[in-house]
Amino acid sequence: MKSRRIWYAYLALGVTLITGCLYAERNLPAGRHSHAGIAADASVEGAGTTWLRHASFALADPAPTDTTDRGSMPAEKVYRNIQTLRGMSASEVSATMTFISASLGVHCGFCHAQGDFASDDKPAKKTARSMILMTEDINAKNFGTTTVTCYSCHRGNPVPVAVPSLAQGDWGRLDVSMELKKDSTTTAEAVLDRYTRELGGEAAMGKIRTRTIKASESQAGGTTATVEVFQKLPNKFRSVTTSSDARRGTGIMWYDGTTAGMVFGNRPPNVPNNAELEQLLREAEFFPASDIRKSYTGIRLLGREHIGDRNVLVIEAKRNKSSERLYFDAATGLLVRRYVEFHMTLGSIPFSVEYSDYRTVDGVKVPYTAKWSTLRDSWTDTITELHNNAPVDDALFTRQ
Repeated sequence: MKSRRIWYAYLALGVTLITGCLYAERNLPAGRHSHAGIAADASVEGAGTTWLRHASFALADPAPTDTTDRGSMPAEKVYRNIQTLRGMSASEVSATMTFISASLGVHCGFCHAQGDFASDDKPAKKTARSMILMTEDINAKNFGTTTVTCYSCHRGNPVPVAVPSLAQGDWGRLDVSMELKKDSTTTAEAVLDRYTRELGGEAAMGKIRTRTIKASESQAGGTTATVEVFQKLPNKFRSVTTSSDARRGTGIMWYDGTTAGMVFGNRPPNVPNNAELEQLLREAEFFPASDIRKSYTGIRLLGREHIGDRNVLVIEAKRNKSSERLYFDAATGLLVRRYVEFHMTLGSIPFSVEYSDYRTVDGVKVPYTAKWSTLRDSWTDTITELHNNAPVDDALFTRQ
């Protein structure tokens, strides 16, 4: 199944950013902690965070009676006491906080005063601002793009490690090459053409107009969930995830081809931010990455590498503010891994999904197992029931 749970988590940057994210735990299901929230120098009156299953960030909610979509507004219009992040879209702020907290391996309280997240009482928050300005200056003067980040130095530690570890020992024996092995025997076009054939071919794939899926999900920590997915061409999508932990409730996400929404438990519905929408568009695909030549740019074959004992061909592609690496099994021609980075002002946030157990249903192959890995979480979806071309009501792709 091209993973049905898109709740991506968002990674890291570094140089000496000492920042956390803000969350209002009173608004989260009991036992669930989000690393999302509000800028290191910001807060919103009456705001909490939307609980996203498998997400490590969320756009801070307005008060329940306020239905304004604040995501596209400048951060300083939505959050209080914004200083260094002025001009950033509000929808990017919470993901940025997740990025920073992950880069330093800290939580919101590292920088934010509990009870008043807009306060500048904590010295770490002031340091964070100066570090943001420092990295921006380094990048502007030396690279012209976001290259040096908080993660560059912090690597998950509040204080950067300045001395190499003795454990590195015989470093001279290590293969430190980061390059893939070049392959001149094939091309990106040939790899993608074969992938289409192995899935069943364009004619068979084109006959699939709708799809319904039921899946079981195993999450880190032993929690399980049931997942229902409804899809309809060209790109309509709805997922319903019900956790075995009643405190986590049910999460619903929908996309009608133009607008999207999500709601979790009894909280008000929320509009996906740009990063969430990018992932949702991928989730709406009937066959993962099968149509990238129509919507991606910069498609090129990087070369070969290994995933375990499997020889894979790696293709790189770009879409909007994200870049991907697609790993195709050289023996079967099928997609086995998808690695995505969503690029933001301060850095990039990754997630990956590994596909396996391809089965043929109605003449087309579908991966019945998808293992997701994000910065904060991991989970595996396994299809238990799949029906192609089943009746699917358009009303499913709106809030219900």
